Amino acid sequence: MNRAQPADLFADWDSQDRSGPLSDRETELIRQNRLFMAALDNMPHGLAMFDADMKLIFCNAKYLEMYRVSADIVKPGVSVDALAAARLAAGTGPKVDGESYFADRIRSENRSTLASEMELQDGRICASARQAIPDGGWV
Repeated sequence: MNRAQPADLFADWDSQDRSGPLSDRETELIRQNRLFMAALDNMPHGLAMFDADMKLIFCNAKYLEMYRVSADIVKPGVSVDALAAARLAAGTGPKVDGESYFADRIRSENRSTLASEMELQDGRICASARQAIPDGGWV
């Protein structure tokens, strides 16, 4: 899969000469971020986070695998509409009318907690949960 690994996200920072009072703090933050990214990418469940404008902030490798979507399309900043289209094209949208499902579920003004199970186009059953986050987005 053509996907940036967590270490790649910090390659520019690693190549810079750091000195001064913040360098130890910056080094520790980078280390913590790498560990966090590794944990997210190695968890057994798919995870995606969206902002209040319905744009993808992050998804882990398992999410890409579960829904058989390409990291070339599904990357930070992609719209929910584009993500829904990618899932439908991959045959991993809901078995019911996918377009109306995505419109009803994702465009809902109430983005609070939601849990559901659905049959996907490919016959798998998928359980999903959505939890609102403070900025108006959701996980």
